[in-house]
Amino acid sequence: MSCKHLHALLLLMGALAIQCEGLVVNADLTKLAEQVCGTSLDFKVAFGSKETPFQMKDMHVVLGSTKRTPKPLSTGIHEADLLKRPYFVNEKGEQRVELTGGGWEITWDKSPHGILTCSFISPQTVQRNEASMEAGRFFLRHRVWTQESLESERSRRRKIQNEAAKSIKTR
Repeated sequence: MSCKHLHALLLLMGALAIQCEGLVVNADLTKLAEQVCGTSLDFKVAFGSKETPFQMKDMHVVLGSTKRTPKPLSTGIHEADLLKRPYFVNEKGEQRVELTGGGWEITWDKSPHGILTCSFISPQTVQRNEASMEAGRFFLRHRVWTQESLESERSRRRKIQNEAAKSIKTR
């Protein structure tokens, strides 16, 4: 199984608040890049089959401030750096993964949340059992929220969960 576009499970650490479903930010895109620059993120990446997942570990990303490309509805693309090379474990032991060309941006349209996208280039195919990550650019995405939109969405979710629980009880 190969993957060019990964949806990652993230544990967000550092200068920004930890939230159960996303990153809490100020949605004003003109100030958003300044707010998140310098933030360290610890990506937990897994793909492949449930039986033999490919897990990349130690993917500690620092969101840089050098803007590459301005875009509408976006912070623009900025540089991202790795604190150290991530790794995975296979039958040969710990294998470090070379990743270059890191970048990040946050896009936000009329949705209650924005999307943080980080990308890196893997110069070579990386494989563990049947799972592989082909050489080339890959993307990691995660939702980001304002405090107000996060509270609103949590309230909406609780209401749906309560209605579902009532429906299950009446069966």
